[in-house]
Amino acid sequence: MVRVVTNKQYLPKKIFFFNDRSSYNSRYRSDLMNSLSPQLIIESVGWQDTPIPFVCGLLCRKSLGFSSNAKSNILVLVFRFFPTVVLFNGLGRFRRFRLFRLALILLISRRQKNIVIFQNYLDYRFFRRHTKKEVSWVPGSGGVCRWHPAMNRFGTVTRADKLKLCRPALDNILTQDFVRKAGSFKIVGVDLHHKSVIDCDQIDYKGYVPQDDLFKCFSTFVQLPGYGEGIPHSLVDAVVSNMQVVISKKQFIEFGLYKLGFKISGLGDDWFELLCFEKSEEVSITHITPKYVDAIERLRTLK
Repeated sequence: MVRVVTNKQYLPKKIFFFNDRSSYNSRYRSDLMNSLSPQLIIESVGWQDTPIPFVCGLLCRKSLGFSSNAKSNILVLVFRFFPTVVLFNGLGRFRRFRLFRLALILLISRRQKNIVIFQNYLDYRFFRRHTKKEVSWVPGSGGVCRWHPAMNRFGTVTRADKLKLCRPALDNILTQDFVRKAGSFKIVGVDLHHKSVIDCDQIDYKGYVPQDDLFKCFSTFVQLPGYGEGIPHSLVDAVVSNMQVVISKKQFIEFGLYKLGFKISGLGDDWFELLCFEKSEEVSITHITPKYVDAIERLRTLK
């Protein structure tokens, strides 16, 4: 008697979540990991933590992968030969380098068993046009509703290294009348030790705070351009939280918010208020996470 073996018996049972640090997976991918099939064994690895588990994940034959952050993605595209979802949150400071983009085109095109997703709409359009492989666009990692006060205070969420690149935009927003009249500008994620980055009496550095407390000190979220992100986690959190959001027109287009039905209204210079918050569900975690789950499930059927 010949035993018939179905394809399901060959489906991988383990998935590696690759990142710069495994804590980033806990912070930004926990909802996705919790939404996966309980039949999948999940391993969270970061190359900046202990390289050996990361390398083992790259070389593990009967496994799936989910990679995010640019440096981890490059390592996965170069050294991993097994099905992986490669998620680009944004190209960051590397976006300006033509050689980097050309190398990325080659790496994406040669890994046919991968599913490649871009969160930045302009990045998606560029690589859709220039790669020999189908790529997808998903607007962010999914926002969650967070409490914020009902007071006229402006602020943003960023890191010290990003703040340096965003300085021209920050200098500009601080000169706007609608910001100056509201008092000090709050910056969450940068503490006083980095005050030398931008030493200004108008800025109130709040330092690192728990995720649930991101917006507790301001009511209007300002998205500062300059870094080259996909769609920042803090931005979609602000949208889902129904905060007033101030954004530049360039980023409004770059993030693809106009494709989702959002609109903008001018405030001054190149600053606009984001409108149409009935569309906030489009970037909510309940709407976005299933898109990544579906991508992983499609990976399991690739031969």
